[in-house]
Amino acid sequence: MATLRVETRNKELTMMTSHSIKVFCQHLAQGYAWILLMPSTRAGVVLIMATFATPNIAIIGLLGASFTLLSARGLRVTEGLSAVYVFNGLLTGLFLAAHYQTTVHLLLLLVFASVLVALITHSVAGVLWRFSQLPVLSLPFVLAAWLAQLAGTSYGNLLPIADASHLSTDWIDTFFTSLASIFFQPNPYLGGVLFITLFITSRTLAFLAVLGFLAGVGWHTLFTGNVAVYVAPNWIFNSMLAAMATGGLFVVPSVGGLLLGTVAALLAALLAAALSQCLLPFGLSPLALPFLLSTWLCLYTAQRSGKPALVGERVQLPEKSLEDGRLARTRLGNPASVALIPPFMGTWQVSQGRDGEHTHRGLWRDALDFIVTEDGQSFHGNGLVVEDFFCFGLPIVSPCYGQVVQLQNNVLDNAIGEVNLRENWGNYVVIRLYEGVYVLLAHLRYNSLSVTVGDWLKTGQAVAQCGNSGRSPQPHLHFSVLRHATPEAETRPFHLIGVLLQAEKNNAVFHLWANPQQNDKVTAAWFGAVRPLSLRVGLGRSYRVRVNGGQWQSWQLTPQLNLAGQFLLVSESGASCCCEENGAVFACYGREGGADVFLDLWLLAVGCTPSSEHAKQWRDSPPTRLLPSRWRWLSALLAPYATQINAHYARSFDDAARVWRQTSTLFLLGKQVMTIETAIVANNGLTYLLANSAGQRWEMILEGAFQTGDTGVPEREWAIDTNI
Repeated sequence: MATLRVETRNKELTMMTSHSIKVFCQHLAQGYAWILLMPSTRAGVVLIMATFATPNIAIIGLLGASFTLLSARGLRVTEGLSAVYVFNGLLTGLFLAAHYQTTVHLLLLLVFASVLVALITHSVAGVLWRFSQLPVLSLPFVLAAWLAQLAGTSYGNLLPIADASHLSTDWIDTFFTSLASIFFQPNPYLGGVLFITLFITSRTLAFLAVLGFLAGVGWHTLFTGNVAVYVAPNWIFNSMLAAMATGGLFVVPSVGGLLLGTVAALLAALLAAALSQCLLPFGLSPLALPFLLSTWLCLYTAQRSGKPALVGERVQLPEKSLEDGRLARTRLGNPASVALIPPFMGTWQVSQGRDGEHTHRGLWRDALDFIVTEDGQSFHGNGLVVEDFFCFGLPIVSPCYGQVVQLQNNVLDNAIGEVNLRENWGNYVVIRLYEGVYVLLAHLRYNSLSVTVGDWLKTGQAVAQCGNSGRSPQPHLHFSVLRHATPEAETRPFHLIGVLLQAEKNNAVFHLWANPQQNDKVTAAWFGAVRPLSLRVGLGRSYRVRVNGGQWQSWQLTPQLNLAGQFLLVSESGASCCCEENGAVFACYGREGGADVFLDLWLLAVGCTPSSEHAKQWRDSPPTRLLPSRWRWLSALLAPYATQINAHYARSFDDAARVWRQTSTLFLLGKQVMTIETAIVANNGLTYLLANSAGQRWEMILEGAFQTGDTGVPEREWAIDTNI
């Protein structure tokens, strides 16, 4: 028995060790890729092998990366930040190996510098992001390399190596050499391998590298009149990296991003020339400082102006950022505008729109006033008292998740036709959103607020009743988004999501998002019964699936929660996607993992499904990588210009079968490439799927449900009788 326990323990230790080594290697690969600003583990593996073009430099660099990563582990750094430590340690090791001969003294200095890099990164990265939302990038490397170089001049046992700078009049040779100089190995053949890896991983980053190179060389040639290009680690690669960072990595790819990348590249060239002269008396080179300063300056400017759009904390390849940006714009509208649900139930009419003729002017232009009308009138009876007006006393709900920061509740309602200019906003509530903006609901009914300052509100939670307080000649709701927490603050753009919109003399049409205009009627299309899947942890669905009429096979889909508290839909193959349900729409995004055609078809069919029974038609822009292989290859060739599908959805209710019939028609480059028919049943979700594309046919039928086991919760499964 004791022997068995020992063997079991040894196996567990072996598995833990194996896992730790695997994670360690993954972090190393990610760090290598980050030197060329590529969030890609596979690219990092290629770069590790490529750096061995100069073995001694590659080995010292690898040791620097490993020592720094081990130091980061000692500081208990989260895994998500490990790559930042790795590439700074790697750069420090490469720098020392390129400047000093490999000796025991160099190795000792390398250990010291690696630990220093970890400490600087640990101290600076969080502060820089918290106060300015700027990435630390390679600042720890620059500081540690300078300190090591200054110390090295005092130590006679460190033997310097002659500068390996490269002079060339051939622009292609210069380009590849500049790229390789990032790894302190100015070798055009290594640069060629690096560029091929960059191009395969991200064509956008490859293009931006060329753009940055041309900007840097052009600037140098313009001011020196010399076509010969001097390539050194403090010159052209700074322009290349600056263009890549500000044109595609930290900015959603766009024309504005290209312009910002060009400006950053030119600024980096100017800073490289200026800083070279400033640091010359100290025997130092600028290293990556021109790249850092130009990138920070451009990103901070974009952050303050709101254009071009930044990617925020979730940094990924530009193609994925573009894909996510297009998907978000289709589903949620302009990212520069705040997405909110209507702050009421039922159907209301816009009585004063943006840039309205009465009060929505200047700093307060982005606002909407709502009333309720019947047959063109806002009241019944003679309309002489507030109680005659349809909207007076109706519930007002929170249009967002947020915190109450200011309110007024004791202003009397006006008599009809009178206004209170002394207390202009009347009774109101100001709600702070997580983005740092504020929602104002004003002219509320006297003493009707059911919330207090500090309360956290859920979307759709009742907060007050519509009233006639303040500057309000008739009962109505004033609705706006503010830049600051006071009612009179400047407004900013916002739009509504999940609504039925009815313009004059037209039928009501469902919109995933909309900007209502004067006299439009708006109905909140929320909390309906149409759901393709119930999001309950561990409560999965079992389907029978087949291709082209072949043999039926089983396929399962399970909702899970990740560490961030985000719902994932995970198939039995391990492929997954993120999933959210906000009351208006069941939405999936962020497809990860290996190939799984049935998960892809499931997402194309119901990955964006409004819950309201009133939603008859809508559109979406899912990524082309969800299509079958033949179309996926086409999109890969055309990426990033054809990374989205134009998906048209139509839905109707089948009274006889008591199911919703939903049809998806998918277009790529204007050509119809697939149709998908689905059936959705209340409580059971998606029960049937039939997809057709280029002569191929896929089918899926729901056959049961299951509960995954947990502590105190046994595994179980049961059949579901579906009506197709």
